[in-house]
Amino acid sequence: MKFKFLKAIFACVVLGISSLANAALIDVTQKIVTGSGLITGVTGVVVGSDIYDVAFIDGTCIEIWNGCLASNFAFTNEDDALNATKALMEQAFQGVFLGADHDTDPDKIFGITRPNHLGNILTPFSVIAKTWLHNAMLTNYNEGGSISSIYRQYLINTDTDGNYDSLVFADWTLVELPPTPAPEPSAIALFAVGLFGIGFARKRRSKTL
Repeated sequence: MKFKFLKAIFACVVLGISSLANAALIDVTQKIVTGSGLITGVTGVVVGSDIYDVAFIDGTCIEIWNGCLASNFAFTNEDDALNATKALMEQAFQGVFLGADHDTDPDKIFGITRPNHLGNILTPFSVIAKTWLHNAMLTNYNEGGSISSIYRQYLINTDTDGNYDSLVFADWTLVELPPTPAPEPSAIALFAVGLFGIGFARKRRSKTL
């Protein structure tokens, strides 16, 4: 009888902890967005503690970011832009975890039209003298069977067109996650009952000694 009582208390504690933990979980699904058979972006890219959706866009910085204002960029310093580019590289290109072949065939990326060679995806982070645009660059390279994805800083003119056959811009949008739900009262109650039972069992035991 005593064993069954302790077993029930333990079950209450475990269920309570499990329910509290599940309330804090956030489901993030990462996927490649396709259009007309081309990779047009990636959703759910994790950068530090944030999550972004990324769209690959043709055009100039002036056209895409309202006059190429740095205040419209998702990242405004080199370190943040490089970290984001590295995350995009590791999560959506290296190893091609979703089974797509854009890592080995760069022209499967929207805006990249140089077959079997390379594709450059630019993430801008600063503008110099309203003329020069600093970018973090992901280069997806395939020539002679050699495939790699690297990231580095790349400088272009603000009116350089993303329609170049090997160049496309990455537009990052921060995903607003819903607030973490509060634990259900039933979960708290289970946890409390378990703790009370443990305290009661200990008190009973001390009286019998």
